[in-house]
Amino acid sequence: MAKKSATYIVPRGNMFQYRRRVPQAVIDQAEAWQRYFGGKRFYRVSLKTGDYACALEQGAETQRLFEEMVSLATRHQPLVQIRVAQAPTATDLGAVAQEIRDSIVKSWRNSIKSAGVNAVAAAALHIKIENEIEEYRPVDPGAGPSEHEIEYARQYNREWGFNVDEGSDDFGELILAVRDGRTQGRRDANDLIGGKSLPDAVSSTLISSFGRKAASSAPQYKFSEVVSEQRRVSNFSKKTLQKADRAQRLFIQLIGDKPVDLIIAEDIHRFIDALAMQEVGKTGKRVTRATVQSYVTQISSPLLYAVQRRWLVHNPAAGHNIKHFVAPSDPVATPPKKPFTAAELNKVFSYFWFTGCKSASQSHAPGSELLNDMRYWAPVLALYTGARAAELGGLKLNEIILGAAPHFLIQPNEFRRTKSGKSRIVPMLDALIELGFLTYLDRIKASGSDRLFPDWKCPAERGGTTEEEQTRWSNSKWIRSFNRTVIPQVVPPQNAQAQRSAVTFHSFRGSFKSLLIRSGTEKMANAIIGHTETALDKAYLISVTPEDLHREFRNASYEGLVLSTRNA
Repeated sequence: MAKKSATYIVPRGNMFQYRRRVPQAVIDQAEAWQRYFGGKRFYRVSLKTGDYACALEQGAETQRLFEEMVSLATRHQPLVQIRVAQAPTATDLGAVAQEIRDSIVKSWRNSIKSAGVNAVAAAALHIKIENEIEEYRPVDPGAGPSEHEIEYARQYNREWGFNVDEGSDDFGELILAVRDGRTQGRRDANDLIGGKSLPDAVSSTLISSFGRKAASSAPQYKFSEVVSEQRRVSNFSKKTLQKADRAQRLFIQLIGDKPVDLIIAEDIHRFIDALAMQEVGKTGKRVTRATVQSYVTQISSPLLYAVQRRWLVHNPAAGHNIKHFVAPSDPVATPPKKPFTAAELNKVFSYFWFTGCKSASQSHAPGSELLNDMRYWAPVLALYTGARAAELGGLKLNEIILGAAPHFLIQPNEFRRTKSGKSRIVPMLDALIELGFLTYLDRIKASGSDRLFPDWKCPAERGGTTEEEQTRWSNSKWIRSFNRTVIPQVVPPQNAQAQRSAVTFHSFRGSFKSLLIRSGTEKMANAIIGHTETALDKAYLISVTPEDLHREFRNASYEGLVLSTRNA
């Protein structure tokens, strides 16, 4: 591996750097490229050494991580492009006919209106009448469809998601609807050209029976137009837009870019059924319920916006229980997340980050170097506070309160928000202090940092939902290293079919809650961990002080846990 990685080790200043081009196969997967490589064409990592022999060794580990990310990225396949034929209903055909008729009438009305006040527009109208007169001759019922009619039918077949075969009777119905709309449009245009301010009543049975009612004054927007308008007035994050693009493009492909008032619950059912049949890349595994729900949410959002703008009466994507459409995931392949057991905690804290590694830059190899940075303290703090990754990454020094009842104040700040915008108090356990936490705290204070973990880099992108913001903190390089390198080595999956481990960095949170419940009351544990409480619990907890929490939990400890200290 070292010999292979040497190709990509290059000098940069007085240090060596691992520099390698991201494969085109990854770049072609836009979402995966952004997720794993930040959308950059070159992967660059400082090896933090000027010694070439050390750079070779460190480069081998960097190479392994690079190839792992490439493997993950190339396995991250988008949902297969699929087409599902759906015969147009009478309502669909009526809407097609009316849309064609309306576009013809609108075009002529605008031309005639301008010609009445502008000589140039009047001349243009005269030319338009001469050029298009052939189009307005009566249609011969015995003649076959014109090229214009076939092209219109193809357009609606594609854009409205019917996807029927062009030799089928359903395609023939589309052609007839197109002809009906063009015929009615011609008649109405002739009324306008003849001097009428409004066309006579519609004579088309298809339009009068199944087209939109004229009484409706709401604008008639297509799904893609509603999406564009929603984005114009919103401030979605890049990640949200990526998720939305993927789902909304697939919806238009499957269901069509219909006017939103023609989208019905059955269209949503077709969309869900099509998603449920998809596989994740080349794994042979079906997409999960969570994935399908995520896609449906991205369809529901612009439809809800249309309801709020009074362009739509109700949201057809609301109220669908995904459990009725999608089978549950295989618990063997994707085991549910769980807290660490006592034995698993001892395995985690026997890793080189906690017992000694070769050096700070070679932390995945054994040695005598005792890390005293976030790689040691962030997992320890997660175990003894139950804080989420983002809550720890953005924790400020002035939110760590010492004194008679030392505690952590988890609250929104300029570095990150908290879930639901809530604040909570977490008592500082004696066991944490005994590990040398106060010595570490003093060192960080002396450095001038305002955050407890200055080496935990803030996400480059800000904004978006609270969930997205927390995900960005959780996706930092060192957390990925913990979940993808440390965990598989010390707590490997229990079977070969498992696609992921049942424990991650977030599992510390569940372990801490279990500790609190064993040491006190569940309602106080919920308050400390930040889980939902009942109204009765909330009323009770109003009177609970930091002193109460410290007295209740200060002596809580993990029985049998072996964890080296950092008191020096």
